[in-house]
Amino acid sequence: MSTEFEAPEGYHTTKVFTTVDCDHGPCIGHTFADGWVMYTYTDDLARVSFHHPDEEDEPCILKSYDVEIKATVRKTITVVAGNETSASEQAHEMFTVASDGELEHYEQDTLSIKEITHE
Repeated sequence: MSTEFEAPEGYHTTKVFTTVDCDHGPCIGHTFADGWVMYTYTDDLARVSFHHPDEEDEPCILKSYDVEIKATVRKTITVVAGNETSASEQAHEMFTVASDGELEHYEQDTLSIKEITHE
């Protein structure tokens, strides 16, 4: 394998994967035919990095987290009823969180984030 990254100008097909860089966050890796890897960073579109195939990247120590999310789903359900009370009862009976083709609106709030340890 070469010790310098050399590629002719033009288009290249790479093996693509996603990962998280310890220093720069989420990234997309592109492995070239000669083993070199280029990373592009989704949080910093101007940043790229190249890594030699024979050198180990520093391991990224990932942590586990429990994330509690409260979600609110809003839908408009059309019913035929004699009054508002009956309409409300019918709509509640018909309401589902399953995807049913009706327009849905979601709101999500993070209630808590707690790092968990595996002992």
